[in-house]
Amino acid sequence: MKKQSITMLTIFLLLFLAPMAGTATAAAATAKIKDTRGRTIHFDAPPTRVVSIVPSATEIICTLKAADALTGVTFHSTLPVEKNGKTVVGGFLSPDLGMILKLDPDLVFVTGFQEDTARELEAHGIKTLYIDTLSFEQSLDNIRMIGAIFDREKEAEASIATIRDQIETVRQKVAKIPMDQRKRVFRLMGRESVMTPARGAFLNDLVRLAGGIPMAPEADGMVAEVTLKQWKAFNPQVIFGCGGDKKAAETFFTRPGWKDADGVKNHKIYYFPCELTCRAACHTGYFVQWLASFIYSDHFFTPGNLVNKDAKLAGEPVPIDLGIIKKSQRVKVSIADFTHKTLVIDFKSPQTILSTLEGLKHNIATIANHYLPPPSWTMPHAGGMAGTKQRILSAVERDPASTSLLMTGANMDHVTVTEKSYKKMRAIAVVTAGICSNAQRMSRAVGGYYEPGTINIMVMTNMRLSQRAMARAMITATEAKTAAMSDLDIRSSYQSLDYQATGTGTDNIIMVQGEGSPIDNTGGHSKMGELIAKAVYDGVTKAVFLQNGLKSDRNIFQRLKERGITASSLVKDSGCQCAPGTLDRMAIGLEALLMEPKYAGLVETALAVSDARNKGLIHDLSLFSNLGRTAAEAIAGEPVPAAQAFTTTGNLPAPLRITFNWLMTGLKKQNHKE
Repeated sequence: MKKQSITMLTIFLLLFLAPMAGTATAAAATAKIKDTRGRTIHFDAPPTRVVSIVPSATEIICTLKAADALTGVTFHSTLPVEKNGKTVVGGFLSPDLGMILKLDPDLVFVTGFQEDTARELEAHGIKTLYIDTLSFEQSLDNIRMIGAIFDREKEAEASIATIRDQIETVRQKVAKIPMDQRKRVFRLMGRESVMTPARGAFLNDLVRLAGGIPMAPEADGMVAEVTLKQWKAFNPQVIFGCGGDKKAAETFFTRPGWKDADGVKNHKIYYFPCELTCRAACHTGYFVQWLASFIYSDHFFTPGNLVNKDAKLAGEPVPIDLGIIKKSQRVKVSIADFTHKTLVIDFKSPQTILSTLEGLKHNIATIANHYLPPPSWTMPHAGGMAGTKQRILSAVERDPASTSLLMTGANMDHVTVTEKSYKKMRAIAVVTAGICSNAQRMSRAVGGYYEPGTINIMVMTNMRLSQRAMARAMITATEAKTAAMSDLDIRSSYQSLDYQATGTGTDNIIMVQGEGSPIDNTGGHSKMGELIAKAVYDGVTKAVFLQNGLKSDRNIFQRLKERGITASSLVKDSGCQCAPGTLDRMAIGLEALLMEPKYAGLVETALAVSDARNKGLIHDLSLFSNLGRTAAEAIAGEPVPAAQAFTTTGNLPAPLRITFNWLMTGLKKQNHKE
């Protein structure tokens, strides 16, 4: 059983890996590519119908601006937003051959874990290209390879240069730390036992690039089980994992011996997005910076330890067509050696503004929204909020006395400018939104700490709002933001199974008084209120998509993931008395069911019913349960008198528990018949 666990974790590790080194021997219209199997693949022209069942390859294709050629992806592909709208062809381990063939691809990216699928595709005359990863350097070669395939060599080299520059910044910062002060860093893996990447795994490269000392034990394969003796001997000072590792950490690190490590006692346990921790692709440098800044947060933000002085680097216009604006631009600055971006809006004459962060302020010449990138998220703790604000405004060359500043963890490249008008009235909402780290439902959430995420909204009109109208517009804008969150079904980061989010814990609004005809009412019944609400709603919706890739019609796998539900988590320890391999088969079967619109629709219905029941709007679920029975009988091909109660569904809201118990009971009967 232990051997099987290691095998599955190896698969999990490689699930998001970037491609291993292939080599490009020619460019542009004709290319010869040697894949990881040593096969030479000829391309007379860039492929135009590509299916990628390797999430990291998908990321690279999109980053190199070749997304138009991408027709099919797996539901494990989460970055970047360009992958949205592409046909989902199943999961990494269970791609649907029929769906792939239906897309008639001229190239399919595969890995060694998809050999059976690759053989079947080749039997149908479909060209495949094998891609796996063993090291960080190979991932860079891989970006070049994909650049050569799609005639995007310049974009590939630019991406690699960015990664190397980001890592060089970390190298220079870490170089100031004496060797005897370097931190021991443990990458947590495992569910049944504590595991970590083995010596040959590329994840250790990322820890080293971040200036840490990885455990990296000797073992066969990519991951190794860690004994308590090894744990005590290594005594990690920093521990990190992906989001899915948090529950395991809470179990492992409360046990005697395990809880005594320095990293556990000092609360130095961090979690990062899985698409960064388990992958080496176009965002590797960004992740290395983020990891390094958490490992050495005390050192990195001390002014005396900077490699370069804080400075303005460049600026580019962000057009906002409004008479009171003199100039609006996105300014790139270097702060603590990391690249920040600030939206700076300068007025022709001083304005009165109402800010949820700073209150009512007069004689404001500039409003600004500053992107604090993840590597700098600990900076306010090191220098305080006042010191951080001063540092930002100094870098963008603005006077703190006449500037109103907001801060966010949402990338300023994803800012939206939305205008709504009626006759002579105009309302503009300038929005950034990041909702995946601290979204919450007010009245249900518990306050306790500050974490960047944030929906920041700036509202301007071509009228002069009274102070009463500015205050009332705050309610209008907030209601519009919450309506957008509800319509997108954004989940609370803390209680995702039970509640939709109403916002994040750090949202802020700036309302600008403006100039022109006087307006005293911006409530729901007023025309100006309508315009503000529509501008904010559309702005939030667009900004959430740009930052987090979420839209209302996202697939069922994504919506379940947002609630912490996957097919494998539902099947694991499900109570079936099956042979070891059957667990995998059940998970694959459940994924296949969810690829079918009718079963996906049943689960989508269960999501809506769950929320309604949680609000006390639905009481009796007997007719709903009959829908589940009908589905189970269709799956099993025979009557199903009762649903089995699977242990893994016990924590789900009743409608979801009922639905998955029926679906899995039908699958179990189907498997037994076969």
